[in-house]
Formats: sequence, structure tokens, C-alpha cells
Amino acid sequence: MPPIKINAVILLGTGWALKQVRQTLLLHGETLRLYVKKYHEHGIESLIRTHYKGRTSELAEAQEDQLRVVTAFKFARRPSRRDSRGYCV
Repeated sequence: MPPIKINAVILLGTGWALKQVRQTLLLHGETLRLYVKKYHEHGIESLIRTHYKGRTSELAEAQEDQLRVVTAFKFARRPSRRDSRGYCV
């Protein structure tokens, strides 16, 4: 699936109005203008690359371990329950 940045530029390039793209993709107008500017200046690669590096965690190691346990349990795949007709319940 193409990144939303690419979708935005494609829609604008095929005649969609800025307002239509903004509402459809739930983006701010300035964000769309930035995507178009990046595309015109540096091509499609500029819309694919991300430069986000994040920051160092402020959690203690024990807290990080606890968070891993909680999220692993919460997001673990569980078998779905089905009724007699095979529908998920």
C-alpha cells in the first residue's frame, strides 16, 4: 500500500481539489503543500523516506520489561469464538 504522501500527490495530480484531498485523507492543507513541494523538488523518493529517529526511552529497564509483558498479553492473537453456524461471536 503506498504511503499516504504518495496518494495525496497522485490525487492532486489527477485533478482533485486540495480541499477534497484534505478531507478524504484527513490531512492539513499545509501538510499537503509540503508533500507536493517535496515531490517537485526531490521526486518520489522524498515521499517514501522518513527521517524520524525518535528519542531515548525514559523508562527504567524494569518498566520496559513490564510494558513488553503487558503489550504481549494484550495484543496476543487469540482463537475466535464461533457460534454453531461458524460466525464469530
